[in-house]
Amino acid sequence: MATETAAHKPAAQPITVPAGSLDGFYCEQYKGIETDSGNYFKNYAFLGKGGSGIAYLVQATSGAYRGGLFVLKGLHRTSDWARLKRFRQERAFLKTLNHPNLLRLIDEGEYYGRPFIAQPYAPETLRQALGGKALPFGTALAFACQLLSALQALHNQNVLHRDIKPENIFVNGAHVQLGDFGLIKHLDGAADAADRDDFQGYRAGAFYYRTPELAAYANGTGALDLRSDIFQLGLVLAELFSGRNPLSKAENFTDAISLNSVARINGRYAPRVVSAINGMLAINPGERASIEKALDDFTGIFEQYAKDHHDLHGQFFLN
Repeated sequence: MATETAAHKPAAQPITVPAGSLDGFYCEQYKGIETDSGNYFKNYAFLGKGGSGIAYLVQATSGAYRGGLFVLKGLHRTSDWARLKRFRQERAFLKTLNHPNLLRLIDEGEYYGRPFIAQPYAPETLRQALGGKALPFGTALAFACQLLSALQALHNQNVLHRDIKPENIFVNGAHVQLGDFGLIKHLDGAADAADRDDFQGYRAGAFYYRTPELAAYANGTGALDLRSDIFQLGLVLAELFSGRNPLSKAENFTDAISLNSVARINGRYAPRVVSAINGMLAINPGERASIEKALDDFTGIFEQYAKDHHDLHGQFFLN
């Protein structure tokens, strides 16, 4: 690898903060920003802005990742203590990740009190990939296996995600990654009142992917449980294969969970897929499939699908 030279390190560029916008994170196009590790990223495009974060497409211009494309995610509401706390919690957690289907941290920094992280770039979210309809069966099957693997890795650390939905899943070809860990909870003890209040104010994020446990927890009548993530991912998998989320509409986050039948899935493997999804969507967590059982189910279907779709030239295709 070529030795890095000073020419590859642009002068530090300040984040431009317009007058009257002191709570924002702004990076001008084609400007560079230095990370805590001394690396530089140059902003090439604005990708989007959410309730508390803003994202840019950047290229590493120095360091081991020079030339690579990444997403720089900054917090633009630093005056909101709860959001700042969640951002820093997420940033700390990202440093512990080492699984190919969990969106990890590449670098980090803080500029004028505004924290940011750099993560691998994926061209679209699962919501965009779905486009209002089911994915091709082979693609959906491959994504299901990867997402279950990612969830198993989280649960092996006793970490509850709480916000699994297509907007927080990132797609790059046949590769998919679970991201956005702002609501994670380490289940190493009882949730305290402050944590419950914090989630009460933020619970709208998963409204269309509610679970029995999250609804009860938000209502003050239940505890957090890793099995909640299995239910939430089950809703996403139903959408992958059928194009429809089976969760019935509700007026309030705390309403009882009601499910419609999984919408029609075509093909010879459909009965096995529907059975596996229904196992993940059992209302009673004691009857719900474990993460190991769900992963066994889908990898078993994938194996059979692979054998049946291996063409004469030895090439496996996902569509």
